[in-house]
Amino acid sequence: MKQRLLCFLLAAMPLLYGCIFTDQSLNDPTVTVGPRPIYDDVPVMTGLKFLDTSIYIDTPQYRACELRYVGAVQPLTAVYFYKQQMPAKGWRYVTLVSAGGTHTIDFKKNNEKCTVTVGSKGEDTAVTIKITNDSSTNPPGETKGR
Repeated sequence: MKQRLLCFLLAAMPLLYGCIFTDQSLNDPTVTVGPRPIYDDVPVMTGLKFLDTSIYIDTPQYRACELRYVGAVQPLTAVYFYKQQMPAKGWRYVTLVSAGGTHTIDFKKNNEKCTVTVGSKGEDTAVTIKITNDSSTNPPGETKGR
């Protein structure tokens, strides 16, 4: 039930709140934090461009998002960036799974789970960052995020 509600809310998000679109010219694929992340605790690698197909919900009690980026960066450089930078923002590294050119990195922070997926999109690299409430760490009935 929670997954269906989350899917509905994520799908309805552009209609309810709109999307933030930042048109930035980021041509430097170095391993540094890029400007203007959506959330302070989720870094954006320089060289990635925010896609307007991203969706997110942010309330004082809860957040859920699927942030999508694409850019001319090396996939393994992006993996290294997120493995290093997410813990610096308070996220605890959980796992890294690589298969078929796609790399999935899981992190946890308080009552939240963050999954960073890095893969190819044509000649570019696609990075998707999903944050959801981690129900495995919540007491029954508790849905508070951050």
